[in-house]
Amino acid sequence: MSISIKDGSSGNIAGVTEDHHLQVAGRIDDRIRAESEKGLAFNVNAGFSTLTSANESALLYFSNPAGIGGNDIDIDLIVYNTKTSTGGAGEGEWRMDKNPTGGTIISDAVAVNVSNWNTGAQDFTTSAAVAYSGGEGKTATGGTPIPYSTLKAGDRLPLRVPLTIAPGTSIAVFGTPPAGNTSMDVSVALVGYFATLPI
Repeated sequence: MSISIKDGSSGNIAGVTEDHHLQVAGRIDDRIRAESEKGLAFNVNAGFSTLTSANESALLYFSNPAGIGGNDIDIDLIVYNTKTSTGGAGEGEWRMDKNPTGGTIISDAVAVNVSNWNTGAQDFTTSAAVAYSGGEGKTATGGTPIPYSTLKAGDRLPLRVPLTIAPGTSIAVFGTPPAGNTSMDVSVALVGYFATLPI
């Protein structure tokens, strides 16, 4: 008795090799690419700002007010960029807080576009995601710290992180230049997607 596996729409029949292996073809995509094809992947870039001290400054605030359909936002990549420090020596520190409740990065908000990575789709509105850029002396207060990384001036640090921002939650990203700094250009970018299921 023979059994065929047939495509119900095209009528194509699956092939079997002489040693009884089913012939298949597959495609493996990153989750970020799959969500981009659906118009749900994004990039947020705070742009370069000049830090004129060696003190900590809030550089980027990002929140998920309700998501798209109440979904989580998954951050796939955080990218820190620093240019050469004037006067600074050694490494700076770069960290995040979960769920800040105040600070000048929020009260003196400078909105940043949440750009859709699908060129055929519109960028996201503030009902889907909110992003503010910071800079020298900006603060974000009331949050819970997430462990930090160190970074030498003039470096670029892409961090892959399993970071999920649930509806109604947020993050703030901070930078502290190396000791003695009087001028250093820095930027922070996020790459992520609205986590719809199934893929």
